[in-house]
Amino acid sequence: MTTTDSSYYPPRANALSRAKEGWRRLFRVTRFELAENVTLLGFAAGVFVPGLAYYLTGRRRLGWAAMGLCAVLLAVFLALIGYPQANAALGVLLSIHCVGLVSYFQPALAGARWPFRLVTALGLCCMTLALVYAPMRDFIENHWLMPLSYRNKVVVIRRTSSASGLRRGEWVAFRNDSVQRDHRYLREGLNLSPVVGLPGDHIEFSRGTFFVNGTPHPALANMPQGGELTVPEKRWFLWPELFIIQHGNVNVSEWIMSVAIVDETQFVGKPFKRWFWRRQTF
Repeated sequence: MTTTDSSYYPPRANALSRAKEGWRRLFRVTRFELAENVTLLGFAAGVFVPGLAYYLTGRRRLGWAAMGLCAVLLAVFLALIGYPQANAALGVLLSIHCVGLVSYFQPALAGARWPFRLVTALGLCCMTLALVYAPMRDFIENHWLMPLSYRNKVVVIRRTSSASGLRRGEWVAFRNDSVQRDHRYLREGLNLSPVVGLPGDHIEFSRGTFFVNGTPHPALANMPQGGELTVPEKRWFLWPELFIIQHGNVNVSEWIMSVAIVDETQFVGKPFKRWFWRRQTF
């Protein structure tokens, strides 16, 4: 015996048909519309411009206020970068941004169950982090500026500066490599130190004093009490400050000398003389 679909009772929807209908509802391609008043262009603009999503929902005053507040929070983040207040400002900025995106996307979720809406909201937040905030952070630290903790304060380093034209006494940030030998270990990290010697300079060490091309200077912490060296070409001599934990009799000076010669690949940048209202002194 065979059965046919009744014209009075339509065929029951199965899981596949429901999934197809949900896909059509959420991602209609006609004029790039996702749903009523939700477009791909508007969604993309809301992702990359914090606060714009509120404006696109039709609440224009709220949208302008959100975009203005986001601009203020971004300025606070840059001004206090490296401090806890900057992280708080960035967290509030991210919250405003993500809530606006979820609000803009709500018409496309009409009729969906709450677990799907929750997963979509979390996905929008993760996408915003991945597409906007993580690349922004990497670009800022690699190409513009980097906060560096130094003596219980934050120093903002200008990444656009180059190693060419360095002068003695000029403060620079550099990356020291990790070193491990003879049961001793030096961690890789960033350091901030003045330039002691330029390429070709002759440096001599004695008790309490060191000489650069015959000119005496007070010895820095943990400098050797004897010996000499000539700074190689395309290298600089910088005496880093290290937090040292030692057990027994360890020649700390010899250990620091292994990372005091810095090449151009280790150069990170120079500190800004002023960062917003703060004058950066050492």
